[in-house]
Amino acid sequence: MHNPTPILAFLPTFSSGIIRARGSKIDLTQSSTISPIKRKRARKSRFLTTSPQPAPSHTDIPSFLRHSNLTSLNPTTTVFTGTLYEYTVLAALTRCLPGISLTRVGGRDDAGVDLLGQWVLPRIPRRTPITESPNHNDNDNNNDNNHNNDDDSYNHNGNKETEGKQTLPLTIQCKNVQQKSWKGPQYIRELEGALASRPPHALGILASVRDITPGMKKQMLASRRALGFVKVTPLDAIYGEKILIQKYGEEEAIVDFKLTGRGGLLQQFAWNEVANRYIGGFGIGARYVESGYALGGIDLGEFMQNPEIRVSEEDEEELEQEITLTWNGTPVS
Repeated sequence: MHNPTPILAFLPTFSSGIIRARGSKIDLTQSSTISPIKRKRARKSRFLTTSPQPAPSHTDIPSFLRHSNLTSLNPTTTVFTGTLYEYTVLAALTRCLPGISLTRVGGRDDAGVDLLGQWVLPRIPRRTPITESPNHNDNDNNNDNNHNNDDDSYNHNGNKETEGKQTLPLTIQCKNVQQKSWKGPQYIRELEGALASRPPHALGILASVRDITPGMKKQMLASRRALGFVKVTPLDAIYGEKILIQKYGEEEAIVDFKLTGRGGLLQQFAWNEVANRYIGGFGIGARYVESGYALGGIDLGEFMQNPEIRVSEEDEEELEQEITLTWNGTPVS
């Protein structure tokens, strides 16, 4: 059995998933230049909520593959690959980050959002509720200073801890983009735009098949919104010969499509200082899983490659690395 390897070895550019500026710590108290009057006006503004389409024809990977087969959707199109990747991200985050629930809303008029949901953070003592501002007023400070030192609800630093469930709204954009057309910092700015209609404490996550870049880290550090980045590997597939089918009374050729069982793993998770107000204290570790772990237990039937062809001696011994959420070095379940 392989011992878990600290994720620092895998992601050497930042610690515990938090992106920080080199040589200095960002002053959160001076990160906003909005006046108190403008803040009040901003809070009264209405938030536009993107809701899922009624009665969706697919809600996960198996149902989407069945729907694609029934509608003869060509697996080489961007609609197919993009939708499949969105469900791959949904499955990976739900599996690796306890408490997350997501719904796909991608499609026409999606306001730049692919997945919406919430993250009910695990029951772990936290300094302040996520709905509170990081800057307490004088009355709150006076009340905190007058607490009983023997009260277990306060830690040794004088900060109040809460153990109740706390919910963090999630807004996720998925980018299954190849290297030639990759525009990392631009995608971060697009994510910030999608968060404009979301609650102030919503966490925006960019999911990508590629690694995070220095330009993306810089853009995340400069943002006033809570932002995160995850790398989720795409599902590996084999595209066979073209098959003639009848569609709308005419013959059309589509490509045979089979999943190999590989891919679909969460391999990076980073967040900025603003997001650290809400998920600070959590860390990221690594675990080794067998090839095909992401699709284990999912019946894909005809869409999965024949096991006799897929499995070889090398595949059985090969292990892949995936991220797991930790608290004080211990995986969170």
